[in-house]
Amino acid sequence: MQPVLAGACTRWVDCIAAHFDLGDAKRTRSFASLVLTSIEGAYVRCRAERSRKPFTEAGEWLSALAAG
Repeated sequence: MQPVLAGACTRWVDCIAAHFDLGDAKRTRSFASLVLTSIEGAYVRCRAERSRKPFTEAGEWLSALAAG
């Protein structure tokens, strides 16, 4: 199961990274990884807290970071 999940995460990071150009591939991929982790973490928190607030907070921060 782990290889399948790792592969899915890699594909998601690749997909997200394709939408950004932060100057070099390593930096762009790292940011894409942060985006995925933020979304996944917000999802878990939303379920646990029965609130949309974690998605809103994550989205606001990611937007600010992506803007520079």
